[in-house]
Amino acid sequence: MRKNLTYCHRGPMGHKSQPDVHRRGDTRDSPVLPSFDGHIPNAVQQMFPNASIQRSHDWLEDGPSYSENYLLEPSDPLFAVIGAAFMQKLTEEYGVADFYNADTFNEMNPNSTNLAYLANTSRSVYQAVTSVNPNAIWIMQTWLLWSNSKLLCCLELC
Repeated sequence: MRKNLTYCHRGPMGHKSQPDVHRRGDTRDSPVLPSFDGHIPNAVQQMFPNASIQRSHDWLEDGPSYSENYLLEPSDPLFAVIGAAFMQKLTEEYGVADFYNADTFNEMNPNSTNLAYLANTSRSVYQAVTSVNPNAIWIMQTWLLWSNSKLLCCLELC
């Protein structure tokens, strides 16, 4: 039996944590909600065979079952469509937040280190973040394997 997307996204604790997000907002704590960062399940390739999807490298060197994932290229129009749909569903479930997390290349190297590609990726992620709240702030853990110059380029070109 297939579980619906909402259940899979929230998991079995989803309903218990949902009111907590709203209660924290009343106490001046600000929750950080996830944002669409381009990572998608492999099944999206079958649903959209013409989409520009790249397989990320095996960062654990443990085989595809555990560490390979798929990244929808930010230049693909489907990125904006899925990003907006993800953010809309998230907003329906949890409300609008001020802070959203997205770490597209956390602990992995991007498919390209071209600065224009990195800037476009950042811009696309930021557009998804601000699609539900134009004043939202994008929280990022860090892109751990990068030089400061590449990271600063991405942040400055958003």
